[in-house]
Amino acid sequence: MPKTKVVMNDNRVFTWNHNDTLKLLDNFKKHRSKVGSLEIRNLKKLFEIISLELHKIHNIDVSPSNVENRWRVLERNYKKFVDNNKKTGRGRVTFDYAKEMEEILGKKKNIHPPLLLSSDTIDHMIETSSKKLNLIPAIGEEMLNEEELHGTEEPSTSSSDTAIASEVSVKNSRSSRLKTGRITKSKFDKIHYQKEKLDILKKYYDEKKRRNNLLEKRNSLIEERNVLMRSNLERDVNF
Repeated sequence: MPKTKVVMNDNRVFTWNHNDTLKLLDNFKKHRSKVGSLEIRNLKKLFEIISLELHKIHNIDVSPSNVENRWRVLERNYKKFVDNNKKTGRGRVTFDYAKEMEEILGKKKNIHPPLLLSSDTIDHMIETSSKKLNLIPAIGEEMLNEEELHGTEEPSTSSSDTAIASEVSVKNSRSSRLKTGRITKSKFDKIHYQKEKLDILKKYYDEKKRRNNLLEKRNSLIEERNVLMRSNLERDVNF
């Protein structure tokens, strides 16, 4: 299998072969669920960890920027692979890492990158996610609108016209149902993705709140200790 050369900004050149790429994907899959946690706050940290593990475990000397660039290329090519095979009238293409990328990114119509959490943007993400959930229309209403848009036919003037119109109506009805099904699934995917984001953000804030409570208790104990020490010191001085 041909190798893929990657030239990075740090003037280092690394040639990725098939096995090296599989090891990268295996490490990415292993740590992906931790992105957004206190252990791995963002993708930059994830790339650093993967770079370190590839070096220590597999003796593959790559920098974090090498890892990031290779991942971006894989992600972009996988999206092209998915988009091409969804379109009719095109010959199907293959992608060497389709199975591994599907396990990481899932079978969603829209390929979403892993959620990145940072202390600078987390409040904005919660607000934006909540607004998007409120803007998504009801699925039943959307289906009704689709039926209204595609379910009407012009009146016919003859029996042959009636037969033709009936056949066209059946085809349009099938097309409408297929389109409605695709729209409905896309809406469910978006709702599920937004709920996943909110769940992660809630866990983050719960953990942050717990830590703040512990800090408050610690500060309170320190203050009580200081008061007691001052009291003992004043008593000793008076004696």
